[in-house]
Amino acid sequence: MLKIAMKIVLALAVCATPVLIAPVAAQAQNDAQQRAYQAGYQNGVNDRNQNKPLNLTTDNWHGQNLTVYQRGYEDGYGKRRNGQNDAQQRAYQAGHQNGVNDRNQNKPLNLTTDNWHGQNLKVYQRGSRVSRSQRPLARTNRSVRSVRALSQRFAV
Repeated sequence: MLKIAMKIVLALAVCATPVLIAPVAAQAQNDAQQRAYQAGYQNGVNDRNQNKPLNLTTDNWHGQNLTVYQRGYEDGYGKRRNGQNDAQQRAYQAGHQNGVNDRNQNKPLNLTTDNWHGQNLKVYQRGSRVSRSQRPLARTNRSVRSVRALSQRFAV
């Protein structure tokens, strides 16, 4: 009888836990927000494919749904959250990688390139500068020696 009572209490506890611990519904987009995002995303994709300028205005959505629509439009159009478009993102990554490679080969900072122009050149140069301000990934002789010493000390 005691075992049956314990099983019943356990079953009730398992069933009641989600209701008592998390009584608030999970924060998910409601149907209107999902429709707003999808509409914005599709409009952004269409405008980008037709080479139309970025246009976040609409009369179909208001309030929170307008914000969700605009986020979907930006995602569909290809505009990054940090304000960079696809070309600028590629320019930054190229500049960053070239800067890392030059730093690791002890080459001086080189901000010139024939691959990027205008605003994209500025983004390329910013990526290159950022890579120079970060610590090199290559190990120094001192760190290699200390790793070897530790591995010899704790060798089994």
